[in-house]
Amino acid sequence: MRMPTHGSNKPYETPSYAKGSVTSERSNPGELRKLLASKSKDRVLIDLIWLSLFTGARVNEICSLTVDDVVDGGLRIREGKSDAAARWLPIPEDVREVVERRATGEGWLIPGLKPGGPDKKRSWNVQKRVNRWIDKVLGDPENATFHSLRPSYSTACEQVGLHQYTHCELMGHKKPNLATQVYSEGKSVAQLRKAQEEVSRHIREEWLRPPTSD
Repeated sequence: MRMPTHGSNKPYETPSYAKGSVTSERSNPGELRKLLASKSKDRVLIDLIWLSLFTGARVNEICSLTVDDVVDGGLRIREGKSDAAARWLPIPEDVREVVERRATGEGWLIPGLKPGGPDKKRSWNVQKRVNRWIDKVLGDPENATFHSLRPSYSTACEQVGLHQYTHCELMGHKKPNLATQVYSEGKSVAQLRKAQEEVSRHIREEWLRPPTSD
């Protein structure tokens, strides 16, 4: 998978505050359009892909959500890879139907997942299932993975010009200085909603809308 370059003459570069030890591949707009347009009878698979792309949440964060975590029009991530992973994410318009359909009962938001791996994560087995399907649709088994959707979301955050602290807060990344890590309560609900709307609009209108011919 290649990184989106829409609207820019140069490839997206991961900002210094979000860099880790591993650089993840990102899906380009053509790949995203092909992926989301493909049909599958596996509703869990399709819902996970949409939720990942439009929220930027890690796959196990999504798989660990319960119906009770749908709060005030958002998703409550209770824990993750670090303390910064615990956060509230506004539900984008594009996946509101998915969440509302799944939040009608009790228990897990996505029930029926079989835990696996050394940590018994609920995402362990379904992630492999999603990866196999992505490989099949895109024909790129070497690079295509479920995790490519999260860096794509991060790319959208950067391309709409989100402030780095807002970017970190939505992604569940540690903020870059002590003042914001310890003393700040973070962005307001209204600020997070506005940021999420901007990111979702960019994905929907700039990446997923088929290009027009001149």
